[in-house]
Amino acid sequence: IINVPKRGIGKTTISKIHDISRNKNLSMFDASKFFVEQSSGNPKNELIEFIQKFNKWNKLKNNVDHVDLTQMILEDSNYIQYLENEEKNLKNPENLNRIENIKEFIESLKDFENLEGFLEHVSLVMENITNTSNQTISLMTMHSAKGLEFDYVFLAGWEEGVFPSLKSIEELGKSGLEEERRLAYVALTRARKKIHITYVNQNRYSYISHDHNLPSRFIEELPKDLIEIKDSNYINEDNFLNNFYSSQEDDFNQITPGRKRIISNFKKKEIEWDLNQDMSNQYVKIGTKVFHQKYGYGKIIFIDGDKADVDFNKSSKKKVFIKYLEPIN
Repeated sequence: IINVPKRGIGKTTISKIHDISRNKNLSMFDASKFFVEQSSGNPKNELIEFIQKFNKWNKLKNNVDHVDLTQMILEDSNYIQYLENEEKNLKNPENLNRIENIKEFIESLKDFENLEGFLEHVSLVMENITNTSNQTISLMTMHSAKGLEFDYVFLAGWEEGVFPSLKSIEELGKSGLEEERRLAYVALTRARKKIHITYVNQNRYSYISHDHNLPSRFIEELPKDLIEIKDSNYINEDNFLNNFYSSQEDDFNQITPGRKRIISNFKKKEIEWDLNQDMSNQYVKIGTKVFHQKYGYGKIIFIDGDKADVDFNKSSKKKVFIKYLEPIN
């Protein structure tokens, strides 16, 4: 990050800092301080400003809200402006995605009390991913996909305005559309055996709006002899839930209307769930051990209506909605 955005600190200066770091067993940041003390010229001035910013952020990190601190760092470093200029000058749509990712990152920080809590969450998620021995599903953007990686690939949201992106076409015109088409090719060539492409054929609800989109033009461009189109009009809520939750049950029609039987893999037993009412709080009580997707494992120590105080193993005590807790044996 030392020269991103560009600060006039070239490869020669960075190489010298590397040498100092290795020879004196210092971090790159401390090596930069040592370099400043021993040299002169423009690189020194740029490094001084770089170091001063870090010192400023470090002093503020315990006194400023972590979301405000993140936004301050983005402003002080001019990183957003740098990405916007790169996108404008180089016509690189990927920088638009980076800007959106940063905005989403800031939103995700708001779910945590501090930076330490966020980092604990990231560590926990990575630990769970690393330790799992079961088959898993990889969720990723098309930009992240590399090579012929998977037997089966699911491509969702192939609708006009979503993919290709309306924003990309409006801002970049034909070049934006071609970039979206290139991404479609990337996605289509990730699968070894089979690809499933889906689109919403009625209304798509997102945030505060709902839109009626046509199927993506990229679907029409696919070779007709290689694809099989399935009419999804038959998929209503009951059919979807019946098929999704349990393909093994023969007695769905005998269950009281409005109720479905779900196979709970976590508890290894069948439970009934009223779709019109959240029943999750019936399966927990004080002392129940639970798992939460964000905070990990813990134990319920108090219940207040649809919320519970949970003492998590790798985090402090939190009040969370019971419906987000998985009881464990």
